[in-house]
Parts: sequence; structure tokens; C-alpha cells
Amino acid sequence: MHLCIHTGYIYSQGGSESLIGIITGTGAILGILGSVTYPYLRDNIGKYSTGNIGLSLNVLFLLFCVGSIFGPGSPFQPVSILHPFEGSDPEAIAPESLSISDLWNQKLNVYYFVFGIILARFGIKYSYFN
Repeated sequence: MHLCIHTGYIYSQGGSESLIGIITGTGAILGILGSVTYPYLRDNIGKYSTGNIGLSLNVLFLLFCVGSIFGPGSPFQPVSILHPFEGSDPEAIAPESLSISDLWNQKLNVYYFVFGIILARFGIKYSYFN
């Protein structure tokens, strides 16, 4: 389910299919690395400490996703909480297709979001095994 949510968000911000492929592949590799390192850490520092480290890493990296709301290029506007319909532009939500370099320059918030999701996959593996 979460794969569909972040894919939809990246598409809505102008991300391309190649970016989605890179994100999916990198997330899979980090998930495998998390699964491989778990037994080593469990044997050396214990099951509960390893679970606490995994949970802490997961929360830490997911904070990047929360920070992406306030990053450059984010569609979130805190003023809209106080004045929900002021300055709304229906054309502003139309998706556009941007190259990876254009996306980097215009929508840095997408990369904060992607960075958080990819790295959280490494930490979440520890939480699943406990």
C-alpha cells in the first residue's frame, strides 16, 4: 500500500518513471541489507537492543518525510489552514512531467520524502523480526 502512496505523490510532483524505478530498486537493496545485518546485530548486542535501534532508525528517517512538507517546492501552504480558499489556483495541481535534474532544482521536497522512505526500509527490518 505505501508503495502506491509514495508513487502517486512523486507523480503528482512531476517525477518520472525512471525516478520511481531508482527509488524502488534502492529501497529493495536497503531492505535486503537490513535483513542481512539483523542476525549479526542480534547476536552481538541482543534482540531488544537491535529492535530499539531499528525502531529509532525508522522514526529518524521518517522524520525526513515529515520535513519534506516544509521543503522547497512543497505544495503544502500553512496559511491555507487559516484561510482555506484564499488564493487557490486549480491549475496549480495539474501534474507536469519533469526530468530528474529539473525535479531536483524545483521540487527538493520530493527528494527529502524519497530519502526518508528509502532509508526507513533499512531500519524497519529490525522491527519486523522482534
